[in-house]
Amino acid sequence: MAGAPARGGARATATLRDAARRFEEAWPRGAGGPRRRADGGKRGAGRAAVLVGLFEEPGVPLSVWLTQRGGQLSSHAGEVALPGGKQEGAETAEETALREADEEIGLGPGDCRVVGQLEACLSKHRLLVSPVVAAVRAGFTPRIASPDEVAAVFSCPLAEFLSAERHRAVDLPQRGRVHFFDYNDPRTGRDFIIWGLTAHLLIETARHVYEQEPGFDFFGAGDTGEAAGKL
Repeated sequence: MAGAPARGGARATATLRDAARRFEEAWPRGAGGPRRRADGGKRGAGRAAVLVGLFEEPGVPLSVWLTQRGGQLSSHAGEVALPGGKQEGAETAEETALREADEEIGLGPGDCRVVGQLEACLSKHRLLVSPVVAAVRAGFTPRIASPDEVAAVFSCPLAEFLSAERHRAVDLPQRGRVHFFDYNDPRTGRDFIIWGLTAHLLIETARHVYEQEPGFDFFGAGDTGEAAGKL
């Protein structure tokens, strides 16, 4: 990312073309620095990947697809998440993210173009999660293949993750600052809370795309990237 990012406060603007260009210029270095080894330097950590699917919709220059996990799942039930899951066998992060997005919301490889990756974060369950960023084709309509796994699919403007308006945070020992965003989906009227690792990754995506810092403190006092990733 060239130069020092501006502080959030000014209106964040970018198009899908802008976002793709900024990631393609940085990849494979990624927004957070040089890419890590496949294990991210974390011995014993499992691997997972999520898809940050960016797209343009009427009245919103740049949005991201999100899911609400099924209420009966064994982990993170009912929480908002990016499409994704554990890597299988010799899969790359890109292959995992695309497979999971296809299985969860019908977003297949022909519906998007991978433009880059963010630096992986270690989850509280010791999964090294690699965020894969993709530009989603115009006109894509998500479908839920398994309602038990995915309860809802919705979109949210990416700029929300730089705004302090609906943001709050708590500082937790060993986990650093955990971010929360309250979001009302204008299509359905439903309220969602986007938090934890998902919120962290979307803030990172927005910082990179808009070349701007959020209108709130991203890290808590004494935080490091290591602590912030354990969400």
